Amino acid sequence: RSRIQSTGRTAYTVSVGKLSSSPSKLTNFAEIDAFVLIACGESVAKFWRMEREEMIVPVLTPLELDVALGYREWDGRYSCDFGDLIRWDEEDGVFVEDGYG
Repeated sequence: RSRIQSTGRTAYTVSVGKLSSSPSKLTNFAEIDAFVLIACGESVAKFWRMEREEMIVPVLTPLELDVALGYREWDGRYSCDFGDLIRWDEEDGVFVEDGYG
């Protein structure tokens, strides 16, 4: 949330049930340019297989958001585990002033 806001964008927190039951749920938010899916790795994998193609608005993982906002260069590593992002920053010596909150 703070990373999005630090780029001058507005961040909203939205909680929805299974997107597979109705991908159109997210179309009710016309002012939102993209969504970030925070879920366990298994849920993200199911989402990619079942629903991502049906979404009208892009749905990103936290890693994709970091790359899109310029917080991280694409280096070939990929993970749906949010903890990996924190570990990679520590391993790479990246100082994150505002964290991931």
